[in-house]
Amino acid sequence: MKTHLAGKSITIGNAVIQRCSICGEILCDSRKSPFQSVPFPCFDEGKSVRVERDFQGRIVWWQILDHWEPLQEDSCFHQI
Repeated sequence: MKTHLAGKSITIGNAVIQRCSICGEILCDSRKSPFQSVPFPCFDEGKSVRVERDFQGRIVWWQILDHWEPLQEDSCFHQI
């Protein structure tokens, strides 16, 4: 698991992409999702998001952390 800081989601044509504001890891990518809802759901900008990925790199579990929680040990901030 790793905790990220959700950045601004960006729409380019029909694609919606959201990256971590700290490390740049992709958090949402409508091009790789089996769900094609409009608007495509992403995390609220500025939220701390803990994600777990499968062996193919897809997010299989996520949790939005309260903003007042201390910086998590698994935060990408500690890895840059």
